[in-house]
This record gives sequence, C-alpha cells and structure tokens, in this order.
Amino acid sequence: RELNRRERPCTWEIIQLLWEAYQRGVIESAHRIWEFYRHYEDATFVITADHGEAFWEHRFMTHIADRMVPELLHV
Repeated sequence: RELNRRERPCTWEIIQLLWEAYQRGVIESAHRIWEFYRHYEDATFVITADHGEAFWEHRFMTHIADRMVPELLHV
C-alpha cells in the first residue's frame, strides 16, 4: 500500500524481492497441486486463478482493484 500511495519510493531492489517471493509462491503452489494430483490420478481437475499481481508495470504493485489495465482484464 505504501508503494501504491507513493508513501515509500519503489526501488528495483523492492521489485526484485517481491518478484522472488511471488515466484516462490507459484512454485510452492505447483508442488502442492502435484502432491494432490498424485493421490487422485483418475480425477478431472479444474484449477482457476485470479487476475494476478502487478510488479510496477503501470507504476503500482500487488493487487489493485481500481486499475483497469489489459494485463488484469484479460486472462
């Protein structure tokens, strides 16, 4: 929030740290899905996701619902 309200400057170091944390979360999610799948191989799975995170592409970070940009509107 502080970054989006411009209360704190956004540096490339902050962006890198947040991106790495996001990537670790994606990898962890993939591992958990695989572990679940291994127990139900004959099942059909439907996996959905939300619109994602912003990493300063449009000068804002993380989830911001009031910004309508193509990356958040088109899945």
